[in-house]
Amino acid sequence: MWGFGHTRKTSRQSPHIYLLATSGHPNYGDEFIVRSWLEFLNRELPMAQVWLDSPNPGLCTQLFSDSHPGLRCTDTLWRLADQVSRHAPVAQWRNELESYLVNLGTPLIDAGIQRLDQMSRVHMLGGGYLNSIWPQNCLLTVAAAALSGNLRIPAVATGLGLEPQSADTAGLLGEAFGAFDFVESRDGSGPVETAFPMATPGFDDAFLGLGPAVEGFWRKPQDRTPPHFMLLIQGDQYGDESSRTDVVETALAELRRAGWAPDEPVGLVEAIPPDDAWALAALREERHLTVEFYPFLDLWNNGLPFAADQYWVSTRFHFHLLAAACGIDGTAVSISGNYYSPKHHSLIELGTGWRLVDAHGATMCEADRTATCSFPRVAGEIAQAKTELARLVAHGYGDRELLREPITALRGRLAGGNQPR
Repeated sequence: MWGFGHTRKTSRQSPHIYLLATSGHPNYGDEFIVRSWLEFLNRELPMAQVWLDSPNPGLCTQLFSDSHPGLRCTDTLWRLADQVSRHAPVAQWRNELESYLVNLGTPLIDAGIQRLDQMSRVHMLGGGYLNSIWPQNCLLTVAAAALSGNLRIPAVATGLGLEPQSADTAGLLGEAFGAFDFVESRDGSGPVETAFPMATPGFDDAFLGLGPAVEGFWRKPQDRTPPHFMLLIQGDQYGDESSRTDVVETALAELRRAGWAPDEPVGLVEAIPPDDAWALAALREERHLTVEFYPFLDLWNNGLPFAADQYWVSTRFHFHLLAAACGIDGTAVSISGNYYSPKHHSLIELGTGWRLVDAHGATMCEADRTATCSFPRVAGEIAQAKTELARLVAHGYGDRELLREPITALRGRLAGGNQPR
C-alpha cells in the first residue's frame, strides 16, 4: 500500500484546489461561505478542478452544482478525522492521522487519500468549526499541515472562528497552523491572538459574498414583500427546552421594544432545516401570531427576505452580519456565552450597531443606530479587502506578508477610527 510515500504528481493543465469546509448540513451561513468562494473561483478560475471536502458531499453536490463547473465533492478528510477521533485518545490523534495519510490502512478512505497528491493547494474555508465544542474537527488542520509537510502542498485558511478552545484543541491547532502559508481568524479577541499568534486578525468569509462579483445569488428581488419584523430563533445549541422558551420570549420582547404589536405579522427564517422551524408552532399555535415562514430552500433559491426599514431579531451570527450589511437594524440574541457572544461581539466591534442581549433579555450592548446606517459602507470595504485576499489565494500566492496586506491595512484603518473610503 502507499499513501504519501511516492512521487508527487505535479504536471497539470489547470490548478486542482482542495477546499475544506463544514458545509452540507445544511446551515445557511456555512453554505453561504462555500457558495461565495465557489462563485468567486468560477469567475477567476473557471477551468480549475475544485474538490470540496465536507461532512455531507451528497447534499453539497445538490446545493453547489451550478456554482463551479469543475466542482467535485468528497468527505475524505472529514471521515478520516472522525475515524481517528473515535478510535484513538487525544494524545495520539496527530500521529494516528498522519500514519493513515502516509501509510494508508483505511479501506473506506484510501482512494480519496491517494488522490490528494494531485492537489495544487489546500484551503480551509471560514466558519466556527475549529474549537473545543467539536474537537475532532481540529484534526482537519493536522491533515492540511501533513499535506504541506509531506507533499509540499501549500495550505491556507481564511475567516476562521477559533473560540472557544481547550488546551488540547489549542495545541493541535497551534502546531498545525505553523505549517500553513497563511491563517486568517475572524476573531479579534485577546484569547485568540494569544493562543494563535501566527493567525492574522481578519474578517469572516461571508464578507466575500458581499462583493459585486458574487452577491447575485443572495440579493434577489422578492416575489412577496417581507414583513417589517423578522425573527430567526435557532433550534440547536440549547441546554434544555426551557431555554428555547426563554429565547422566544426574549425575541418577542425585543420586537415589542422596536415597535411591533402582536396583531402585526412577523417573518420567521429557517437557517438550518428542520431545526429552526421549531419556533413556527411556538409562535402560531401557542401564541396565535400571524407568521410568514421562510424555509431554507426558499432562501437558497430566491434570496434573502431583506427590505429597507426592517427590524430583525436573530440568534444566528451570519444573519446579523448580512442584515446589518444591508443597513438593517436589529437585535442579536446570544444563546451561548462562550460561543455566540464572541461572534456577535466581533460584528458589533466592526460597527453593526445592533443591540445585543443574552437569552434572558439582559442587555449586553446597547444599539447604535448611527453605526447601523454607516455599516453598509464598512461592509463594502471589508468585501473589497476579502476580494483582494481571495484573488491572491485563488492564484496561489504564498507570501504571508502579501496575503496579510489587504486585511491588516483595513483592520488598522478601522481600529484607528477612520471612516471607510
